[in-house]
Amino acid sequence: ANSGKVMLQLFVPVVGLSAIRSGCGLHHASRSCALCVGAGLQYVTWRVSTRPSCSMAEPMAISRAPPSSGGSSDSAEYLADPAGFCSSRVSRYGTVFGTGALGGSIFAGSRSVLDASLAAGISRPDIFGAPFSSLGGTIDEALELYFPDFNDECYLGLIDWIPLYKETGGFGTFRFEDFIDKRVRKLVPSVRRLLLRATAPAALGCSLADFVAASSYETALEFSKAYSAHATNQCGGGSGGGGGLPNSLGALFKGGRADPAALQQSLAQLAKAQAAEGGVRGLVLSTHESSSGDAALEQLVATIDQISALVCGMLVNTKAHPKWEKAIVSEQTSALRGIKPDAPITPEILDQMPMLHAFALETLRLYPPARPWMIRLNKQVVVDGLELTSGSLIAAEPFVGHFLPSLYSEPQRFDPNRFVGTSAEPLPTLALGGPVGSWESAGTQLAIRLAEVTFVQIRRMFAVKLPEEIPTMTGFPLRTFPETLEILAEPGMFYELKRGVRKLNF
Repeated sequence: ANSGKVMLQLFVPVVGLSAIRSGCGLHHASRSCALCVGAGLQYVTWRVSTRPSCSMAEPMAISRAPPSSGGSSDSAEYLADPAGFCSSRVSRYGTVFGTGALGGSIFAGSRSVLDASLAAGISRPDIFGAPFSSLGGTIDEALELYFPDFNDECYLGLIDWIPLYKETGGFGTFRFEDFIDKRVRKLVPSVRRLLLRATAPAALGCSLADFVAASSYETALEFSKAYSAHATNQCGGGSGGGGGLPNSLGALFKGGRADPAALQQSLAQLAKAQAAEGGVRGLVLSTHESSSGDAALEQLVATIDQISALVCGMLVNTKAHPKWEKAIVSEQTSALRGIKPDAPITPEILDQMPMLHAFALETLRLYPPARPWMIRLNKQVVVDGLELTSGSLIAAEPFVGHFLPSLYSEPQRFDPNRFVGTSAEPLPTLALGGPVGSWESAGTQLAIRLAEVTFVQIRRMFAVKLPEEIPTMTGFPLRTFPETLEILAEPGMFYELKRGVRKLNF
């Protein structure tokens, strides 16, 4: 009363807020939707001026706890179908909501909420850090330093995909179910093994062959099998959750065990040897924190398997979205015109393929392999009309943030064009592991570029055919395709000659 203002409570449906703002002189904040609950009704307290000279009211700051869908079935429902789970909650509760999933957390996709939470809390690390998280400097420096060796090893690894023998008729009678064809490969294990070899110079500071020679493993294949068994166990095995290597996958690794002790020991020995020689060179080894090598192994999995999931997603999307497959074929043909078929894919060549980059970004947006670390709040946060209490776990959820109609036109549609041109939509910054905000790091950007190089190399050297029915991506904490998904990789004649393929006469 002393201020010349009185308090007035209005009980209005949300549809009435705009009418109040435009029809009676009261001023309402632009974020009016933050004041609404379930049925669209909310008590709103206003300061209304009683002075004749003032016709504009000032809204009081109002905050509320985020709505909650918390329930005992949330975790199972989320792991089974995170996209469907988040879509149904967003339609009911908005873009920030409490849930029983992920240990009882608050899912958020709003950049303002995530930024405010990060400023008031600490990231809680999990298995997936950002790829190459120890890499400093700029992306241009990283490309110059690591691209040449990656290209060489990727090319040689793909040459090894080509069978040494073929029918005189060129396998003309191929059908997936007819007979064992060496050109038929399991997609995820093949790409993972390829990347393990190709990234070794950057990740380990030496070739995979040199690493194996200094380790307890007899062959690179033995090491790859052991790594694959461990990574599949850590990543969830494409089975909807972690906690053990699925029995159905045992045959894939033919004796590979998920026990990480030998892997950790080999990485620790390599880090020690490099340190004695003048300094650790491998990027994942520089995260080494103990003699057990556990930190190095976690970073290796975070790097290899997130890149692998992106490569596999891009390959599958060429079949799922033929319109865009034609666009990137045309672009790749143009960019590689006049380039020798065994020449490296340089950063300059990639720069000539903006649609390829957009294709990768849209794959990450719609089919995110992982998610950023959760944030534990150290103090209360009030943002966008929401009150987030101290101690809350904030989960930066890509299946919320990447599907906001306010940011993405027709967010359910696969459309790489959204990332092309001056009016490009926001980047899919919640698609990979690491702290919120690590998207712009040199390591994450290098990982995306290496995935694009791998994709181009595979499609330059092989005609890749996928089965008619493609299984969905599953697994937690990594979402990727089942280890059993097969492709037919038909090599080009130039690469068969390089391999020294021999014909079999029947």
